[in-house]
Amino acid sequence: MTITLPLNVTFTGADADQHRLPAYNATESLDGIARTTLIVANYIAEGRVRYRDFKYSGYSFDILAVRAGSFDVQFVLTFLNENGPILSGLAMGVAGNFASDFLKAVFRRAIGKSAPSAIETLEAEDKLDTGDMGALVEAVAPAIKRAHRVINYGAGNIAIVSGSNNVVSFDHVSKQYVEASFKDGEVLSKLFSVGSYNANTRHGRVYDYELHQTIAFDLSVDADIKTTEFILESFSSYALSREGRNMNSAIALRYTRVLAVDGRIKKIFVLKAREDIEHLVADHI
Repeated sequence: MTITLPLNVTFTGADADQHRLPAYNATESLDGIARTTLIVANYIAEGRVRYRDFKYSGYSFDILAVRAGSFDVQFVLTFLNENGPILSGLAMGVAGNFASDFLKAVFRRAIGKSAPSAIETLEAEDKLDTGDMGALVEAVAPAIKRAHRVINYGAGNIAIVSGSNNVVSFDHVSKQYVEASFKDGEVLSKLFSVGSYNANTRHGRVYDYELHQTIAFDLSVDADIKTTEFILESFSSYALSREGRNMNSAIALRYTRVLAVDGRIKKIFVLKAREDIEHLVADHI
């Protein structure tokens, strides 16, 4: 049985009330909304958090029409069956309601608001992986920021509605939330595994064993050669462990944090890496 979620995106205020929007800002906002929806849809269909290379297996996401009044864009998200790892695993019997609530949960948490009570109940009962939910919210953060591009620059509000169900609204308050961040400054030490790393940009992602999710990181240009070696070694071991090999990829990192206004970690800044906390401390003395 297919599950169909119509999504109506309405821009209001400023230029939108005149049935027009600045082309670049508006298309950037639509791109952010579409990318957020794709990340969530792919997770529901595949059971995996993807940042790119969407498989489009088991679902489709299409744009239907753009219409004036004030300025509306219609999308439709379709899940081709209920046998995906998330929908079948929950066995809710009302998969359409779950898919809608789950999409709403990610959109809302990404701007600091609460998820629907049905989702929070599933998390409390351990029927929904809170680590995956956190990873999804973190994964969509850049897209959510892009979705706000037109706010204050062509429109005052963006409302996303599925049928009679209000998914989320973006305005100047939510824009301030997604764009605001601050450096914590406190130097911390903890075990992580390196899930990805680009040596050219010195940017990557680490897996946090306490939060059960990945976090973006930047490697300090002042980090010593041992730090780079441990980063690369952990990355290699992590990749092999995902292929079924029994590899220990955990390393100790000394780092500072960049936080959202609600205290959520947006990124960490890696100062040093060693094989364990003991060696990290010893090298600091």
